[in-house]
Amino acid sequence: MVHNCYADTEAAVVGFVTEYLTGHALAAKLVGWFFICAAFYGLFKATMAVIGHMRGLLRMLVPGANVKKLGEWAVVTGATDGIGKGYAFELARQGMNIVLISRTQSKLDAVKSELLAKYPNVQATTVAVDFSNFDEAKQNDVKKAVDNLDIGVLVNNVGMSYSRPHMYLEASLELTNRLIEVNLNSMTRMTYIVLPGMVSRRRGSIVNVSSGAGSLPQPLQAVYGGCKNFVNSFSESLDLEYRSKGVRVSSQAPMFVVSNLSKIRRSSFFVPSATAFARAAVAKIGTGETYVLPYWTHRLQFCLYSLVPRWILQKGALNMHLSIRKRAIRKEERIAAAANADKTN
Repeated sequence: MVHNCYADTEAAVVGFVTEYLTGHALAAKLVGWFFICAAFYGLFKATMAVIGHMRGLLRMLVPGANVKKLGEWAVVTGATDGIGKGYAFELARQGMNIVLISRTQSKLDAVKSELLAKYPNVQATTVAVDFSNFDEAKQNDVKKAVDNLDIGVLVNNVGMSYSRPHMYLEASLELTNRLIEVNLNSMTRMTYIVLPGMVSRRRGSIVNVSSGAGSLPQPLQAVYGGCKNFVNSFSESLDLEYRSKGVRVSSQAPMFVVSNLSKIRRSSFFVPSATAFARAAVAKIGTGETYVLPYWTHRLQFCLYSLVPRWILQKGALNMHLSIRKRAIRKEERIAAAANADKTN
């Protein structure tokens, strides 16, 4: 009965539209032209997106600046693992001295020893900082460490994400504040410390490590995605402010890279090692772009994403993160049940 009602209604609507357009030639033409224009507009947007990304791929052939000409030292935050360690070693390979900043002194000492063993002609120093609590005292420690150094490159790399996808209200306010402290406030405060020296020397480059998450929908990772979007906007605006003073600012956006943050252990076509990504990233310092996808397969990946309607990306991201969350919760429940069973026994 209900089915027949809907079927009759649909037939009536279709019949009315058909009869109307048949009897109104102008209306039929207008409707036809509307769909033709919409198709051409969609094709135009897709073509411009492809051209834009092809230009981006071609720009990857443009060599970056000679980083040693920017200054003798580079500062890298989050320098003991993954991409940050990759940046530090690549900048040292190009002859720059390195200030390594991360949370754990023992890890800093190990990375420093490894770096100096591999590149004995450079210098390295360390500063232990927990960026989730980058208070005034720790900021002063960093200032003392860098004040008298000719810093040419600052890499704001330190970051953190969720252990698994969370609905916004599921995550504690403490976790939300830590995400903002580590991903945002560390960057703005480190920039405030290092930028004055670059301006006075009229040379330097600040690299803020963003993420593809900053430009793509991130349901269930809303704070992390929002932070990375801020990184992009902050970098673009700061570059416009200070490029006339000889300082360039860019956000470099990796997609997935082998690292502890991504939890990916093996490289593949779309997932480079941290070393491979860092080599591509350092090569893009000083090219004049404010938003950079340094690794070529990431640029290709982003080009493909740009051709997909936004609503499809949104739905795909939501379904993927809901699925990951569901599996993670089940795993947490199994671990909790096993722990309780052990206590009982």
